[in-house]
Order: sequence, then structure tokens, then C-alpha cells
Amino acid sequence: MDELIEAFRADKCNKMGWSSASGHAYVSHLRGLVKWLTGKLGRVPEPVDLTADYVRTYDTLRKRTGRAQRTRAAAVAAFQSFAKWLYKERKAIGLEQCAEIGEIKVKVTEKPRKRWATREEVQALFDACPRLIDGRGDNQLYRAHLATAVLAVLAYTGLRRAEVCALHVTDLDLSDKLPMITVRQGKGGKSRSLPLHPNAVKHVRSWIDQRPCEHERLFAVPVFSQGGAPIVRPIVRPMSEQRMKGILVALCRIAGIDQKGPLSAHAFRRFAGTSLMKVKGCTIKHIQTFYGHSDAATSYNYLGIDQQELHALIASMEVEHEPKQQPIDPRIQRALPTHRQAAFRRIPR
Repeated sequence: MDELIEAFRADKCNKMGWSSASGHAYVSHLRGLVKWLTGKLGRVPEPVDLTADYVRTYDTLRKRTGRAQRTRAAAVAAFQSFAKWLYKERKAIGLEQCAEIGEIKVKVTEKPRKRWATREEVQALFDACPRLIDGRGDNQLYRAHLATAVLAVLAYTGLRRAEVCALHVTDLDLSDKLPMITVRQGKGGKSRSLPLHPNAVKHVRSWIDQRPCEHERLFAVPVFSQGGAPIVRPIVRPMSEQRMKGILVALCRIAGIDQKGPLSAHAFRRFAGTSLMKVKGCTIKHIQTFYGHSDAATSYNYLGIDQQELHALIASMEVEHEPKQQPIDPRIQRALPTHRQAAFRRIPR
């Protein structure tokens, strides 16, 4: 089954233009189902074991464990796509089995929670980077430089987490005249180039000078243990999206800003675009190019509103006051009937 899952991921990434993040998410859902089926059947499952009843039972178990509706819906979508691929490309299952899996639906009523990163929170995360060292020896001193460089790339470029993890050293041009960063594996297979902020250049240079190993990937880290046991010679591996998420979660906890939940990489993407929009002369076309969107309407959804700035703008509004009512002459006031007198006045026929 593992060979089929890898072939499914490679086929979708090559033919459909899936990003590495989408392929990794689908593979994670499928491997979770295969692991559960292995424990239930007592053997390695075959494609014919992927039935609609098992998928419903697996989804019910995930619901009981508190999985979010959108996570469950994404998992069911991965199972349906895999079943359709098994039927069309490999002829491993029948049409009826594929149709039954395709009829499974997960009702999504929860609204996605958007966590916006503020300028104060980003500064607090940068201040927390030196305290990320967990005291397990000199081999962990690189963690502070790694976290600072990752934060700088996220906050000043607005790259997606998959794009950050896929960066190579050759994708950077850190020249003093016009530093640039090139994204070669963007969403939908699109590539783009962005100028680098001087602060980001400084932090990235510091990471390149201090990183403990040489690798073609920019963010590659050594692994000193495997399966809980220490190893003699460290293994160098590129930073995964899960490891980046762990770094952000740890920084939010150290900085004390995890009361509303940890910040995701996408929160920095919104923060970078919103900060760029505040620069004088910036237009929505610049934001669209910065994000790499094909439609400017998509870029509008990423721009956040600072409540303090909104409060200051409302306080500075100039609204014309209503004109004051002119006083009425007392003689005219006595001559005018009251509402009660007018209500009971008899009108002659």
C-alpha cells in the first residue's frame, strides 16, 4: 500500500501540479488510515480493503478524539481522491466501491479561525529566539539562529511554509546592491522573485555563517537521535513543515503570546502583506505580485486591519454637526396646540 500511496502522490504532483505541501498532506491522511486498518485487520491492507464502511468508522473515531471538521473533511477528500485514482489508473478497485467512498460527506459548520500577527507579537517572537536553546549541549546552539532566520524570511517575504522549507542556498542573492530571493517551487508550480529586506539579509547571513552543517537546502538541520536513541554520526535533513510549526509553537510559548493559540506561518504571510500595504506608494498590484496571486481579489483577503489604527482614524473623522434648532417665540409657542389638544380636537363636518 505504501508503494501505491507514493505513486499516487508523484502522479498528482507531476500531472496536476500539486505543491509539495498538498502532496504531503494527502499522504499523511492516507498513511493514518493504513495504520489504523493494519491494526484492525492484523495485516497489511490491500486496495480492496479500502471500503466505505471502514472510512466511515475511521472518520467517526477521529470525530470522537476531537478532530476539527475541516481536518476530517480534508482526510475524506484524500481518501476519495485516492480511491478514484485506484479505479481509473490502477484498476485495483471496482466502480461500485469507488462510488460508495465518493458519497461520504463531512458536514463543515465551523468557521475557520484566523489568527493575525501584530507588530508587537512579531517583535516578542524575535526577542524570544535567543531563549530557544533547551540546554541539551553545544549541538543545540544553532536553534536560536535558525529560528531568527526563519522568522525573518516569514515576516519580510510572506512566503508559504512549503516555499520556505524548499528554499535552496542558490535561491538567494545576498548582494549589497539588490538582494533577491527566488521561489522555484511555489503554489501551482509557479515561480517568482522578491527583493529582500536588509534585516532579513542580516539574519539569513548570520544563519548561513552559524549553521552546523553544509547542505543544498537553506534550512537543513542535523538530527542527533533516531527513534529516541542517540546516534554517533548526525544525519542532516532539510527542515520539514512540521519542524517549522514546532519552532513557532515553542517561540509563542516562550514569548507568552499563546493564549489565543500559536501563530502559524500563514499569519506571518498576512502580517507581511499588511505591513507592505502601509508603505506610501504601495498599491494592490504590488501586493498581488508580492503574494504571487493570479487574481488581485485573492490578495484582498490577506490584508488585515489594525484595530488601533482603525480607532485613531475614526477619532480623527471630521463630521459636520447638525444645526442647532432656532428658539421659537413664546407668543407663537402659546398659539400652537399641543399634541393632546390636536388629537381630541373635533373636526366640524
